[in-house]
Amino acid sequence: MKKFALVGGGKVQNIVVAESEDLIGPEAAMYVTIDITDSEFAPSVGWLYNMKTKTFAPELPKGLPVWEELIAEAAAEEAAPAAKTTSTKKSSTTATPAEE
Repeated sequence: MKKFALVGGGKVQNIVVAESEDLIGPEAAMYVTIDITDSEFAPSVGWLYNMKTKTFAPELPKGLPVWEELIAEAAAEEAAPAAKTTSTKKSSTTATPAEE
């Protein structure tokens, strides 16, 4: 028996076990079928699938910053000028008596 990931819309929609891809049934015709029998890290339903690299990755929870946002934030912090330090020395406004 083999394990197949049924991918649609860039996400794993279902995981099925069958003798071959042809025996999965009509559901296989609606999705991209990927053999994951020998995968080191078998995906689960909801995982993302990258068609270019042919790799699976778990989906990040909503609300977490993505990598690009983290890089942009770090770059903005580096680009911000350091806070200027001001001198605490006060200038005298009273005149000193002139030497005679």
